[in-house]
Amino acid sequence: PQTREHLWTYIGDLVKKEEITVILTTHYMEEAERLCSRIGIIDFGRIKVVDTPDNLKASLTGDVVTVYTDRLNEFADRVRGLNLASDIEKRDGYIRLTVKDADKLVPRIIEIAASATIEIKSVSIHKPTLNDVFLHYTGREIRAEDAENELVSHMRTWSKMR
Repeated sequence: PQTREHLWTYIGDLVKKEEITVILTTHYMEEAERLCSRIGIIDFGRIKVVDTPDNLKASLTGDVVTVYTDRLNEFADRVRGLNLASDIEKRDGYIRLTVKDADKLVPRIIEIAASATIEIKSVSIHKPTLNDVFLHYTGREIRAEDAENELVSHMRTWSKMR
């Protein structure tokens, strides 16, 4: 962590002092948000979106509510039927909802589950992050194995070009 912090500070200072542009590739959204004035999200070699970190987060137009339950399909169908969320994504063991005014909506979400005797294990709320933006534009989380497989594929292509 100390080395990472030192490197981030060094890059930030270098950009300001030398008035240069640094192109950074990273899978770490925290790093991109801290160091980059503009971010491009690339999926399978195609640029999906480019903008400032704040504009990218604001583009999601809502808060993210994560609901953990064993009855994902039933709960998602109930929420979808009531048009409470602008986006609903089912994952392993949880559902991510993009909603307006999450603080006001969470009691309603709990009522919906309770009325169907759906056990909610936990609920969390957060403002959109760059990771949420990435998920929105690519439809999946960053996975180390995907990145590694893609790197191996590129390396094979490059070695054939020589």
